This record gives sequence, C-alpha cells and structure tokens, in this order.
Amino acid sequence: MAELDTDLEQLFGAYFHQDWVVEHASWQAVAEQFVADSSAPLPEHVATKLRELSQSPFSDHELGQAVQAMGCYYWPGSVLGYRSWLQQLAAHLQVAAANHSSKRTR
Repeated sequence: MAELDTDLEQLFGAYFHQDWVVEHASWQAVAEQFVADSSAPLPEHVATKLRELSQSPFSDHELGQAVQAMGCYYWPGSVLGYRSWLQQLAAHLQVAAANHSSKRTR
C-alpha cells in the first residue's frame, strides 16, 4: 500500500477530519483553507504528492484505504471515486495556491 506522507497526513488529518463538513461547505472550501493556512510551496508540493498518489497502480478501494489511513473522512462517492477526486483536489490546490499568491503580491 502507499507509503504515508506527512504533508498529505497534514492535509487529510487536519483539514478533512471527521467534522470537516461542519466547518466547510465543500471539499473545495477545505482545500482553499489549507492553502490560506499554508506557506508556499507547501500547497504545490501537496498537489504533486496527490497526483503521484492518484497515478499509483492501486485500485480505487486501496487508494481510499490509504487516504483514510492518513485521517481523511471525505468520501468522493462511488461515481467519482478516490482516483478522480485526488486529481481534482490536486488541481484545485494548485489553482487556489496561484490565486492566493497573486493576492499577496498585489
């Protein structure tokens, strides 16, 4: 199974914890909060790690187990699946990080 990664554990355990749905309206809002709370280049690094994880040879079920082992309580549903969600999460983190960075330089 996928080796646990401390940066991914931080994202999943600290932001997608069991009460994430009480604190945020969507998984996208969780990702944006992670970016707002993080220093560059952490969000970009985490996006890369998410892409690597999504490209692993593991089944969607195994990816779900790996993500849950890192403290994630988000379930993307049976239609989307973990592989697609990890790819979307990586893309969203990258866009949010770029937007956050441009706001700081204004």
